[in-house]
Amino acid sequence: SSSSSSSIISKSADLEEEIIRLLYKRAVDLESKWTPQTISSMLWSIARSPILGMPASKRRMIHILENAAIRHQDDFSSYHISITLWSFAKLAYPPTKNFLQNFDKPVRDAIRLLKEDEHRSLMWAMEVLGWRMEENTTS
Repeated sequence: SSSSSSSIISKSADLEEEIIRLLYKRAVDLESKWTPQTISSMLWSIARSPILGMPASKRRMIHILENAAIRHQDDFSSYHISITLWSFAKLAYPPTKNFLQNFDKPVRDAIRLLKEDEHRSLMWAMEVLGWRMEENTTS
């Protein structure tokens, strides 16, 4: 019956949300070990996840990863920047003003350093996110 199938779907969605919540909790427990590779890989995984929408646990995890990226910004390679911004764009997650300010110069540097495919991916992400480079650069 339609009632039992909607009940199964609802239970499945609840179970999926609980699994995600537990995975994110485990990841956060290991936050002190995160590197730019870890941060960009987790964002990429979330962006590629088949879970539709933006449940609260997913939104919280993305915000935690964004803050971790800011803390590790000096260690991000151009490649990790590209993956991070691609993930934000794929998730339709607008980075905070703090992220935009802290990553302005690293993104400008990445644009010059990336290989063609990675460069194209970064430019797509910047367009989707409406990223504007700071007008008053000193370089």
